Amino acid sequence: MNDSVELLVYLYNNHKRELFQKRDRFGGTPLHIACQYASSGFIMKMVNIFGYKVLLEADYSGRSSLHYLCKGLVDKYCITEVYNKLTAPCDIPLLMQIPTFNVYYKEYWHKYISLNINFTKQHKRVSLLSTLLKKTSIINNFNINSITATGQSLVHLACTSGSVLLVKVLEEYGINTSSLDYEGRSAVHYAALSGSPTLLSYTVSKYSLIASQPDYKGIVPLALACMSGSINAVEFIMNTSDIDINITCNKGRTPLQYSCWHGNVDLSQYLIEVQDSDINITDNGKWNALDHSAKSGNMKLVQYLINNHQLRLTSFILLQAVRSTKLSLIKLLVNKYKLDPQVKASDGMQTVHFAAEVGAIDALEYLVKDCGCDLDRVGGIGNMNVFHHSMLNGHFSCTKYIINNYPQYTSLLHSTDDNDALPIHDACASGVSQLVTFLIDVIKCDTTTEDKNGFTCVTHACASGNLDLLKLLIKQYNLNPRIFRSSSSPEAAVAFGNVHMLEWLRQEYHINVASFKNGVLPFAAVHFNRLYCLKHLLNNYSFDINATDPRNDTQSTLLHIACQEGHVAIVLYLTSLPQCDVLAKTSNGSTVLHLSCKSRSLPILKHLVEEHQLDLTIKDYNGIAPVHV
Repeated sequence: MNDSVELLVYLYNNHKRELFQKRDRFGGTPLHIACQYASSGFIMKMVNIFGYKVLLEADYSGRSSLHYLCKGLVDKYCITEVYNKLTAPCDIPLLMQIPTFNVYYKEYWHKYISLNINFTKQHKRVSLLSTLLKKTSIINNFNINSITATGQSLVHLACTSGSVLLVKVLEEYGINTSSLDYEGRSAVHYAALSGSPTLLSYTVSKYSLIASQPDYKGIVPLALACMSGSINAVEFIMNTSDIDINITCNKGRTPLQYSCWHGNVDLSQYLIEVQDSDINITDNGKWNALDHSAKSGNMKLVQYLINNHQLRLTSFILLQAVRSTKLSLIKLLVNKYKLDPQVKASDGMQTVHFAAEVGAIDALEYLVKDCGCDLDRVGGIGNMNVFHHSMLNGHFSCTKYIINNYPQYTSLLHSTDDNDALPIHDACASGVSQLVTFLIDVIKCDTTTEDKNGFTCVTHACASGNLDLLKLLIKQYNLNPRIFRSSSSPEAAVAFGNVHMLEWLRQEYHINVASFKNGVLPFAAVHFNRLYCLKHLLNNYSFDINATDPRNDTQSTLLHIACQEGHVAIVLYLTSLPQCDVLAKTSNGSTVLHLSCKSRSLPILKHLVEEHQLDLTIKDYNGIAPVHV
């Protein structure tokens, strides 16, 4: 991030305000990015021009400039690991590498990479935060406890930095240090992710937080410390809490498996050889430590597990190695360990599909030219072809590579999967405008069809979160905005938590949000666990919180659906509202307790019984009590 004030002044004088108010796909402005890099000269010039109130303006995920400044973790999409390290802020401990532009898959495919911290620069960040808070704290709508779309507060984000000093600055303004985000994580979880034993010790002692407390998905701080790769953080937790080194989360993953997933060689070796972690445990998906290591792409870690612990090699490991994008590891497994590059996953996915999925052109070329793999096969959910897989994740370069080097397969650009979805539908879902316009203008793909779910290019774009792409499709390409269809664009925007897209559609097409499709939007938000969107709807429009689902005759309220789906944070929010009826029953007499037992959610069940004194012996209309569910 260039901190040149002279350049800023030149750009402002020649391009005026518009350039500095322009938002990227995620709603980030130049000021947000400047705060991410703690570029003090740039930031101070911006606030001199626009005033300190501009620091409170949020991106599409509810993150203000102050959130960006506090955050010690930066997201990097689809570029090489070396490049990502070189361009990351020099005073943060972690970057999150994401091999897809499709934000829906971000949670499942990311990998944390530890960085060397420039402590001099970090101290400058602390000083900058202190200066900015002195000015912003006197603004009328300033809220030190403001949270993002995922419920993260400033103290949560500051804890990812690993800096006690940064956290102490926030304490001066009375920030809530015991709050949980929407996944049930506290400051100690984020401190563990930073890998700092000093900050871990501080949050445990100063805030009276428990270092072994699981979040709503059963992930404990120990697992997060293992993601960071910090042996010191792991040692601190093991020495100060009574926790099983083989503790598993709701997905059955152990701390060792989390360490292997993120490619941490030294820590994984420490967990096995010093902490006696069980290397043979498999998670709910039947993955062991070696499977997770292959997905990380760390060849040294994979070889350590094979040579020292004799874990059995299967062709499934090759599929994960391809997903890692590491060609050297792929070649090792094929040439030395004789794994079959023609392997198929249980859903029919093949190595070329995984290579296209992560945009690994070099791996794709090797698999086709050296291993004889075919590009015309289908696989994965819905039997998608290689273009579906590439475009779903926004890989424009990979898509063009296939078109230019294998023209015999270009007919696949117009082929549908089992859901009648075309590759262009997936491209729209990825949110990569350059890819979509290429397909329309150059390849002449059909933009008028819909898949079996009623989704078109427009509704897929609503899922992507890219407002500019949605506007482009509707305004420039004259596509139907799909306002009142069975699978409508407002519903898609809500289902994927894109409040900014819902609001644009509302203003552009004069939608009555409260009465739209008989009040369906809050139910879509609850079903897909979009608490940020649900709060927006209930706070800004006249919805009856106890209304029943208009999509069926189950008489399920918002609370019923949240309990049945196991969405803890939404249940806590709804039951905090005084008008929420916790005693309501569905059409078959099920209570929220019945539905909580059905979802196997212990946090929800405990909350309803302990905080609302609900009776576990109450029966539905079929005579079944919650304990029998």
